[in-house]
Amino acid sequence: MMGFRAGTFFLLSGGLALLACGDDGAGTSVAMCEGGCNVPPMAECLSDVTLRSYASPGVCGADGSCTYGHVDFTCDNGCAAGACVGEVDPCAEVVCVDPPAARCGEGGLETFASLGSCAQGTCAYASVVLPCTHGCVDGACAGDPCAGVVCDEPPSACHAPTGTCNGGVCSYAVLAGAACDDGLPCSEDDRCGANGTCAGTAIACQSPGASVCDGDVLRVPAATGICDAGQCSYPVTEVPCPDGCADGKCLGDPCAGVVCDDPPSACHADRGTCQDGVCAYAFDNGAACDDGDPCSDEDRCTNGVCAGGARACTTPEPAVCKDAETLIARAATGTCSEGACSYVAIEVPCAFGCVEVDGVGGCEGDPCAGVTCNAPPPATCANATSLVVSAPTGLCAGGSCNYDTVVFTCTHGCQAGSAGAEAYCRPPAGLVIGEVLVDSAGFPDEDAFVEIHGPPGTELDGVSIVGINGNGGADYVAIELSGTLDSQGLFVVAHPESADAIAGVADLLDDDVDLQNGPDSVQLRYGAIVLDALAYGTFETSDVARGEGTPHPLAPTGESLSRDALYTDSDDNAADFSSGTPTPAAPLGPSEVAPVVALSCPAGGLVGEVLSFDASASTGSIASFTFDFGDGSDLVQGAATSQTHAFATAGVFTVTATATSAGGLTDSGSCDVVIAADEEQVTYEGDEVCMPAGQSYVYDVISNPVTPTTDGKLTVRYKGTSPYNPKPYTIEIQLGADDWEAVAVTNDSKNDWQTQNFRVPQATIEAAIAGMGWIRFRHSYQYNGSANDCMELTFVYNCELCFACPAGEEDLGIGCQPVGAPYDYTSLEHPTGRCGASSFDQLYLPGTPPAAGDGTLSLEFLGCESTSIDVDLFTANSGWVEIGSGSAPSCSFGKATWTIPEAYLDQAIDEDHRMRFRWSLRDSCAAGMGCTSYNDPCVKNAHLTYPR
Repeated sequence: MMGFRAGTFFLLSGGLALLACGDDGAGTSVAMCEGGCNVPPMAECLSDVTLRSYASPGVCGADGSCTYGHVDFTCDNGCAAGACVGEVDPCAEVVCVDPPAARCGEGGLETFASLGSCAQGTCAYASVVLPCTHGCVDGACAGDPCAGVVCDEPPSACHAPTGTCNGGVCSYAVLAGAACDDGLPCSEDDRCGANGTCAGTAIACQSPGASVCDGDVLRVPAATGICDAGQCSYPVTEVPCPDGCADGKCLGDPCAGVVCDDPPSACHADRGTCQDGVCAYAFDNGAACDDGDPCSDEDRCTNGVCAGGARACTTPEPAVCKDAETLIARAATGTCSEGACSYVAIEVPCAFGCVEVDGVGGCEGDPCAGVTCNAPPPATCANATSLVVSAPTGLCAGGSCNYDTVVFTCTHGCQAGSAGAEAYCRPPAGLVIGEVLVDSAGFPDEDAFVEIHGPPGTELDGVSIVGINGNGGADYVAIELSGTLDSQGLFVVAHPESADAIAGVADLLDDDVDLQNGPDSVQLRYGAIVLDALAYGTFETSDVARGEGTPHPLAPTGESLSRDALYTDSDDNAADFSSGTPTPAAPLGPSEVAPVVALSCPAGGLVGEVLSFDASASTGSIASFTFDFGDGSDLVQGAATSQTHAFATAGVFTVTATATSAGGLTDSGSCDVVIAADEEQVTYEGDEVCMPAGQSYVYDVISNPVTPTTDGKLTVRYKGTSPYNPKPYTIEIQLGADDWEAVAVTNDSKNDWQTQNFRVPQATIEAAIAGMGWIRFRHSYQYNGSANDCMELTFVYNCELCFACPAGEEDLGIGCQPVGAPYDYTSLEHPTGRCGASSFDQLYLPGTPPAAGDGTLSLEFLGCESTSIDVDLFTANSGWVEIGSGSAPSCSFGKATWTIPEAYLDQAIDEDHRMRFRWSLRDSCAAGMGCTSYNDPCVKNAHLTYPR
């Protein structure tokens, strides 16, 4: 749309005459308000160089007149006829559709029209000020903090039963003067004071009986008695009457019958002396008294006057938590009024959370203070073929170190380390150096070759042939191999210039196979692991042999060193090799019958018990057996058909026996063995508890616990809902009076129950018992409403088998799952999901196994007008990777679905078997201001599935 100066446009279109009603400096009023304030006055020259231009629309006043804003400009070439001389209309090509954002002003929230008008090149927008009942914050009216608050819990009977809410806090009127009961039997007329406390007046006990004569002794009761359990008693003084006693008085003496026990004040002695019938009382200096001032302390008597010092208010109430992030502390010194001390409340933000212990609040310290993450866990086997290696440095979160991991595929299986040692990729089994030719006719040794023998089809990636100098023992050449052994179990590496009979059967040609003539050694390695070695030549005392047993002499020129027909490997080079005619790529022995393994195993046993495993019923051509007991112990290899083994820990172990023929044919048999610990198992089953509203923690206690011998398994069953922000639960264990340690952090809660298992270290259980004498767990308040904040804990220890999943299942953080079942998990399962934030980069989907194919991710999301979303996945090798984008209709949930490549999925799995996503959600409205019933924008139902 073209832009025009408003006054010029309407003059040309309608020839309308505009009558000015005056100018108050903020605009000009025109008495033409009935049709709307859309016709401002024409621009006018205020002087030879000053042009005033009026903006539309205007504002209709209470008197029915329109007021228009104006802008004054300086004309470089002078002003004439309501325009700058010689200048092009500055509003040409101007479109006024970019109003200022709503803002907070003195009168409330000021908002601007979406369409403005141009005047002398400048856009003006009409504005309206909306009153905000509860204040204006960050360009929006604040909500009523008292909405939904019911004030019906007065602090005492001296307060009104129903209170009023102000700023989200209830206050109750004091029922001053109302009858009450202070619980003291020796007080009467108990009334509520102005400070809300109940107090009465001490029973005076000032009605003694009359004095009585007992012979010549006058028995006189004290004027003031003593109250006990609501009853008054009066001490009796016996006065001798020398002149006799009658009618309750002594006869004759003027002081006869006079008892001086009515001092004028508490600052006089209780007993006085009578002279001429008059009593006199001494001062009781230093005696405790009451000067009547409720805010004085240590009242004492001085020369008959009672006075005290001003009360010192130095014992404030303990600090408490206002919420999970704010501490309410009290000033150390208070003020006294009506005998009661009051202290100023101070709000203290707690960066790492606020907690209360036995009613006393405090800010948590930074759990990562002083934590250095440079001790990653040792490499582990994620499964039978995956090695997980942690980065050397990690990041601290919540006091715990997290390390990024890389998963390597182990072609020949992953071997767990024993006693906490590093796991590693197993080398290929059964590989040996079958034949070597190092000295052929001529120079260089063009017919040189090395033949490898082993099980047919064995992959050689990672295997190398290494030449070692006998002078010093250092490596001097390495040939990296790739490919597989042929159907006869052979692989030949030859010189590129070798004779056709050799080069024609070679699997790899390499100049470096021209090994030194000796005394030297050649090794077959898998990484740093030596699989086989041959030392050849005559070694002097100073030479270094890197073979097995006794070195073999160098073969005559043109002959090779080779093993026998069975490829016997007794770990002695002199016995295992002999020289003769070269036979590269030709098997040394007759054809074999493939082994068939039959393994017999016991059903189970106890930790430390010696068990027998028998494979003697196996058939076929078998040269050796390899036993793997599945507990991380070293493999046992040899000709023996049976082995014994004792397991050091409880668990379910898969024992495997592998038979290998002389020609490299193999077969395996396996069985599962259940090993139990000889110990006293402890099982605690807590109740299903829903958090009462307003309560800070729920506790579970195991009294008189048994000493632990294993780690503990904490099973957490939980649910919880929140309108805009699903949350996880944190479960802590008590180590000391004010010392709690987090032992479990759940996934985000859902409407329905979820169950997760967590391992509690044995050392932590021992510390809890040593510190408190019990095992005590707690979790904190998360959601409003008892039905929306529920948990059930089960704790078991001295039961190592409790951590084992059944055969064919694994637990990656969301319970035991079938290893063949696809991964399928949904987060943010709430009616509105996570709302009020346009971006979020810490959404974790738990329990993610390695992928066996591409996956699918879907999200539901909404925003206000022109809603679009971008979604990223975090991967170990590429950081954040965009996986897709989508759009949704205004203020209703739309759904987008994306395909994630298998390679991305595997790179995204972290050491805790989780994947991390983030999104960026854009719309055309301010957050929380666009969609009715939603604190938009919102994301929910993040669903990931893929084959494992």
